[in-house]
Amino acid sequence: MVAFVSVYISGWLIYDKLATAKYSLAEALFEERNLAAGLEIAGFLFIEILIAVSALSGPEVTRMNPAGTMIVDYFRDLESVVITIVFSNITFFLFRYLASKVVKKVFEGKIDQQGDTVAFNNEIFQQKNLGAALFSLSYLLIMYFMILQENFLGTPTHLIEGYLNMVGVLVLGLAVYFIHDFFFMDRGHGTLQELFLDNNPAVGLSLAGFMFTILFLQNRIMEQLEPGEHIFAAGTETYAYLLLLLAFILIFRKLFTVSVSYLTGRSFQAEFLEKDNPVAGLMDLSFIASSGLLLGVLL
Repeated sequence: MVAFVSVYISGWLIYDKLATAKYSLAEALFEERNLAAGLEIAGFLFIEILIAVSALSGPEVTRMNPAGTMIVDYFRDLESVVITIVFSNITFFLFRYLASKVVKKVFEGKIDQQGDTVAFNNEIFQQKNLGAALFSLSYLLIMYFMILQENFLGTPTHLIEGYLNMVGVLVLGLAVYFIHDFFFMDRGHGTLQELFLDNNPAVGLSLAGFMFTILFLQNRIMEQLEPGEHIFAAGTETYAYLLLLLAFILIFRKLFTVSVSYLTGRSFQAEFLEKDNPVAGLMDLSFIASSGLLLGVLL
């Protein structure tokens, strides 16, 4: 109940009254049937529940009773959930605010296919742009994997290492945008351009799948670190392994797109970038994510 109240009540209120104050969230969802707004807030609520699950009954909620026995402290469990959700709320809405500023700066003076200047909330609530909602999901995934690295009530001697691992996730997450833009886009196309000028949901699905896969594999590698270690102090073999996994995903994805093009007689990239076919993006997401899950078994 504490998790649901922390996520649904606080999340809804902050989203509706602060992040999207100029728009009615209830009207967008239930009168306009705005799938983009629904996708963003559903992704936000679902990932925050996952974060609450990860905060429940961790090692940080144990305490020693007067008899010298370690027991689970129920109220420490509740405290862990609340603190984690509060932090994730702050993080998400900070990310969303910064993303809106970046998008506005990148597209300053440009007009999208609807004839509007590019603004994040306008893309979600007026244009019902699924690409923009999926862009939001991509940094929700960064937030999720960041918070997995830190127990806010954990061992004090390991707090700094946890924060450094969070920074490591953030750095790689930001790098994913550039990697996706370089390897997934053809000349004359860009990830942000496809999302916010062309309103292309296929690219948004692909980006979300790629973001999940890379951060999931990084998380699996960091799980192998000894207590007190952090990603920035890991040996060169750790970075080499991560780069090899990244290279494998990119090569395997290229083989996948070539194979689909050959088997169907249609250009996958044309469907993906020119025709804005969401099915192509969904196939991209499922293939990349499933490849990452299989690779994760090796780790």
